[in-house]
Amino acid sequence: MHRPDGHHLADTFKITSKIKDAKLQKYRNVQRDDRPLPEPAEVASVEETELYEDVWDIGVYDTTHCFQLAHCVTGNCGEILLASAGVCNLVEIDVAKFRGDHLGLHKACRLISRANYRQTLVNLRDGILQDTWHQTNEFLRLCGTGLTGLVCRPDMTPYDFRQLRSTAISGAYSMADELGLERPKNVTTVKPSGTVSKIMDTTEGAHRPLGRYIINNVVFSRHDPLLSQLLDAGYKMMDHPRDSQSVLVRLPVSWGGVEFEAHGAVEINRETAVSQLERYRMLQQHWCDQNTSITVSYDPSEIPAMIDWFNKNWDSYVAVSFLFRNDATKTAADLGFDYLPQEVVTKATYDEYASQLKPICIDDARVGDADSPAEQECAAGSCPVR
Repeated sequence: MHRPDGHHLADTFKITSKIKDAKLQKYRNVQRDDRPLPEPAEVASVEETELYEDVWDIGVYDTTHCFQLAHCVTGNCGEILLASAGVCNLVEIDVAKFRGDHLGLHKACRLISRANYRQTLVNLRDGILQDTWHQTNEFLRLCGTGLTGLVCRPDMTPYDFRQLRSTAISGAYSMADELGLERPKNVTTVKPSGTVSKIMDTTEGAHRPLGRYIINNVVFSRHDPLLSQLLDAGYKMMDHPRDSQSVLVRLPVSWGGVEFEAHGAVEINRETAVSQLERYRMLQQHWCDQNTSITVSYDPSEIPAMIDWFNKNWDSYVAVSFLFRNDATKTAADLGFDYLPQEVVTKATYDEYASQLKPICIDDARVGDADSPAEQECAAGSCPVR
């Protein structure tokens, strides 16, 4: 590392842990003495191999699980306001499943909020974690009762969300009172809900899908026992362009209860950034005790309107992520990618593909038993990479 690089790193990067930050500053001071620094290494050659590894621009090993850089603080959770040594505790309700069932929605919300509080009773004194983790959990009793499938329920009003929030808080409080323990400091939230919403066959958190008819290109290991079933059921597969040990399986999804904009033969999501931020604001004001974790897609032409929104609504804002909006009508090749995680297709393309798929039974996929060679190789506590 060049001397100016070391100075710049220490001047701009502050680690929350005082011990680790002191080490960084010590390195900074060493770099400023008169001892010569070695010349930086030069790359002699670069050879392409079949190896593929994720590379991260920063490692987070601090006890608070966050870092600070250029006046920006981030953490693993965007939906929970975590203290140092705090933990996420999340449950979720798919509001789309309760259309026309107001009482059922409130009953589910109360029950899941009570269960959410019970999850705070876990004993974190495991001999590995510092006792601070247990003490913080006992003090805060943080809950995270979340909602997903939100864009499937345009009929729900701010009043509906306020009522539902009261039910969630009442449920968590009732469990605490029955157990004679501290009430939770916060109860309600909205998480991004990518994976869980897919399992529940609903839209993801507060996000609107990319289009009405979508092909999800999902990564599977070549050794996944489900692959043979998927292949027999008619699902299309292709090699992963960057990982020789993985394949992409094309899974069709349609969203009948969500509004989209017609663009030729496809129906796509062209919701403005301000509209997404307004949904965020509504949830913050009428549902969320903590934060609505969403990714707002935007076009550069929308930035002035986004700035106006922030100037007017700053007091309703905690944090969101932003993602440049690609044209959903373009292909992976058009956009310069090897493949797209999601492809918007026409109704005809979707129907043709979905109609020839056969049902599968996940229970029939044998992962292995204790006597199988694969399981025996994991007997020592770690499994070989395949």
